[in-house]
This record gives sequence, structure tokens and C-alpha cells, in this order.
Amino acid sequence: MQNLSSWAHTANSKVYLEIFSGSGNWSRAMRHGQASRLAPRVFELDVEHEPALGDLSTRSVQRVVRGWLRGQLLQGVWLGMPCSSWSMARNRPNGPPALRDGDHLLGLPGLSSGDSLKVMLGNRLACFSFSFFLECAQRGIPAAIENPATSWVWRTKWAEHAAKQTNVKVIDFDFCAFGTQWRKRTRVMYVHVNLDTLSSCKCSGRGCCSFSQLPHKALEGKAPSGAFWTKIAEPYPPRLSSLLAKAYRESRLCSVHRALMRMTA
Repeated sequence: MQNLSSWAHTANSKVYLEIFSGSGNWSRAMRHGQASRLAPRVFELDVEHEPALGDLSTRSVQRVVRGWLRGQLLQGVWLGMPCSSWSMARNRPNGPPALRDGDHLLGLPGLSSGDSLKVMLGNRLACFSFSFFLECAQRGIPAAIENPATSWVWRTKWAEHAAKQTNVKVIDFDFCAFGTQWRKRTRVMYVHVNLDTLSSCKCSGRGCCSFSQLPHKALEGKAPSGAFWTKIAEPYPPRLSSLLAKAYRESRLCSVHRALMRMTA
């Protein structure tokens, strides 16, 4: 994990960072379609890839990541924050057991020891995510946090405080706008990167997709494979990843242009 620092210094360039990278679709899109000498440096961080070094629930890993930001090594950040314990799907029939509700955003009383650990982990990651996002905002670094639009996390004090800050925007869009069978309404909070185009990616259909004209697949219960449909629907569709990557690359060009204008003024 410490390699990001040496990597950035060796390349003499800043690095894009995908935190909670999961499938890595955002990072893949950032690298795609660029000549090797022009391709941005993109670093992925996820506990599933590096169980010890990518565990952002620990203060030691959080300190390292904050050090990258404060050391001016980053030029853009994407946080696909884990939503498992925050999902409102847990409060619906046939879903996993509920862990939170509107009156108990930080965890229902009387949870089992295993579920209490899930809630504690979710709370730690959310607190770090919004805190890191706000520090990016203060330092002028393009950054975004993504979670389902119905996620309980958007009702927390962390999210509400972040949403009130200067230049921070929040927008909802749907995965079905990018070719999926499921609507999956998603919310993104962003700053110093223009993701406004996502406002046109919101499905107006009720049961039937306004983009494909086909019925939506409900993300309830399990697939024949035994996996929850909510888990299967987690990865970003390729077209969405491409749109996000384009916006981040354009934000970089804009920052370079502003720097040049200041130099010639």
C-alpha cells in the first residue's frame, strides 16, 4: 500500500485513487482508451484485494490514506462506499435481517454479536468516507461518494453535514439508464468534478424502464446461484464507468488550464 507514494514520485505525477474499489470498474474505465504514456495513474484500494493493507476500518490504514492526500499525491478520488449494512433492502421482505431503521441509524438495539460487528464496521467506514471527502473538498481535489439513493447513510449527520458545504452537489440516477435490467436508483455526492449530466439518467418508468421499455428486475431475494440480487447488482455498468471516467479526466484538464492561466496572468 505504501507503494502509492513511491509510484507517484517515480512517475512524477499525481494519482487517481479508487477507495472500496470492488470490481474496479471505475479504475478500469479511467485507464481505458488512453495511450500508455498518457494513461492516468490509478490506484485501487479494497479490503477484498488486500485484507490487511486495504482495511480502512483501522486507524493505521486511514492515516496512510490521509497522508497521501495531505502529501499532495492525489488528483482525484472515488469512494464506492460499502452499503451492505446501510441497505434499506434489509428492511424489506425476503432480504437479509434489518440492521438499522429511521430511528436507529447507527444500529438497531438487540442485534446479535455478528450483526453488531457489521454495523460497527459500516459506521466506521461511513465516518471515514465523509470525513475524507470533506478534506478533498477543502483541498480542491475532485471527489465523489456513491451509495444507493435509499441507503440509510444519507440520513446520517456525516452525510447531511457534507451536503451543506460549498461546491458540494448531490444527484440521483438509475443504473437502468446504462443498460441494466434493474433500475437501482443511486445517489452520488460530488465536488470539484462535473457529474451534472447524471441528472438526465433517471428513469421515469413505474415497473417498466423508460430507457429500454422493458420491465425492471426487482432486486429482492436470491438468484438461482444463491447470491443476493443486491450483491449481483453492485458493479458499475461499463457505460456508467466510462461517463464517470470522462468527467474526471475533464476535471483534470480544467485544473491544468486554470494553472496555465494563472502562470500567464
